[in-house]
Amino acid sequence: MTRAGVPFLWLCGPPGVGKSAVGYEIFMQVYRSGIKAGFLDFDQVGLCYPAPADDPVNHRVKAQNLAAVWPTYRAAGARCLIAVGSVTSRETVLLYAGKVPGTDLTLCRLRATPERLTERVFRRGLGRGPVVPGPPPTASKQRLAAMAADAIREAAEMDAADFADLCIDTDEQKVTRVAQQIRARTGGWPRLTP
Repeated sequence: MTRAGVPFLWLCGPPGVGKSAVGYEIFMQVYRSGIKAGFLDFDQVGLCYPAPADDPVNHRVKAQNLAAVWPTYRAAGARCLIAVGSVTSRETVLLYAGKVPGTDLTLCRLRATPERLTERVFRRGLGRGPVVPGPPPTASKQRLAAMAADAIREAAEMDAADFADLCIDTDEQKVTRVAQQIRARTGGWPRLTP
């Protein structure tokens, strides 16, 4: 899934796996090293609901917003892009990748056990986790259980499809360690050419 060009790292995985936290940590590590980087959370740029029936997750809106934001980041001097967001098929990845010509995409799937996903969904849903775009906190254990079941189902779909360039487990690991592992396993991402 790579093309010659600007490094583009996309972290995907089910809700609660740690995409946003790990992606932002990588962004911080990269920019602190002196490399100008862009960061994009697809959930944030896709908040346009109700979504059409044939695109319930708003992938087309998110991909179009990626296409609009990336040239602005480049004009501001960004030398790489980190993005986070769920995706469950290679075809959908190609929809996004087609919107950012001249990039070299590395798709990294984050994985967690069903127990860990459930714990994180409940923690976030009860307002005890990081603030992320999406539904407001709820005290409904039934609603949280349904959200956790959806996350576990999505994780199983991703395991079966196995279309990412690499997969990193997030269970029992701190965000900084997961970020370091991703960068190490991608040869020190971003590998920039002069």
